[in-house]
Amino acid sequence: MAFDICPAATTVTQSFGDTTFALEWPAPWAAGGFFHAGIDLVGADIDRKPVFATRPGTIVAMDDPVHTIHIAGQTIEEPFLGPNAVCLMVTEQDRTVFIEYGHLASASVSAGQEVQAGDELGTVGTRGASTGAHLHVEVRTDGPHQQVRTDVRDAAIIDPEPYLTHAPGAVLATGVSHTGGESSMVIIPAPAAVNPARLDVFVIDANLNVARTFSDGGAHMAVINVDGSFAQGWTRINVDVSTS
Repeated sequence: MAFDICPAATTVTQSFGDTTFALEWPAPWAAGGFFHAGIDLVGADIDRKPVFATRPGTIVAMDDPVHTIHIAGQTIEEPFLGPNAVCLMVTEQDRTVFIEYGHLASASVSAGQEVQAGDELGTVGTRGASTGAHLHVEVRTDGPHQQVRTDVRDAAIIDPEPYLTHAPGAVLATGVSHTGGESSMVIIPAPAAVNPARLDVFVIDANLNVARTFSDGGAHMAVINVDGSFAQGWTRINVDVSTS
């Protein structure tokens, strides 16, 4: 499975919800006695790999103070999600959600910064209450990081799974529009500044394969195949560059 939030991730090691894993929050109301407030992603070479915003929003300060953490035979003084954790506040149609990126080795954004889907936010690490490099993704509706309540299930903690990938139809920071499904396509109108005398092809990185190009109303468009999903976008390269 591909994760837009962290392309280097390949596996979910800890799902969201009730668990018997004793390093998670004690929760007498949970099946197994513990509760995992997010989803943990790992990969064979995930350490220090970039993580990205999957929604546009604003970076806000984390509410995760320093704690004395006893883990894996060690005692550390850090926030549970680490000192570099990033919280992205996203305004949706009917609510505001806070997407938290935990245990990061580094953060490339700061509080108050506006970001777009596709912007890099930091790199994967193992800071805070962590036993190895992974990305912890947590989504809440009541503000930045709060401790899990032990007396009753907290409805403000929601399943992060929908936020691991870009929203259907989302326009990424690079200008490509993401859609799901092999036959799904979104047309981004060509900006007025597009010069029809030049060939406009979207090339993001090695994971994007240009399927074909065609002309529409005098301006050129690229259709890109992204792991079985299709998208269209505009950029400018020299007319003598071949895409066939």
